[in-house]
Amino acid sequence: ENVILQEPVTGLEEIDNKRWRLQCCVCDSTAGACVQCDDPSCCKAFHIGCAVFADPTVVGGRFFLHTTDHFEKGIVHLRYCAQHGDKYRKVYADSHPD
Repeated sequence: ENVILQEPVTGLEEIDNKRWRLQCCVCDSTAGACVQCDDPSCCKAFHIGCAVFADPTVVGGRFFLHTTDHFEKGIVHLRYCAQHGDKYRKVYADSHPD
């Protein structure tokens, strides 16, 4: 297993069927499973690949995607849409100084 490259892809059968029907706010496609923004007030869905390659000038901001190995919680994934990405990037940076 390569955690950095996230290969091989496993567990596809464990993805909730609803995720396969969500429409990506970047590419407008319903093909492939989407994740949703972790902001409690937001329900925007997006493909991780679309978020990584999205042009901030087109989508209105930068997505914030972060995965960390938290000692007590295990692997933690943070996923925020372009509307909320900068806000949570700052919150994360302020709480995790170098």
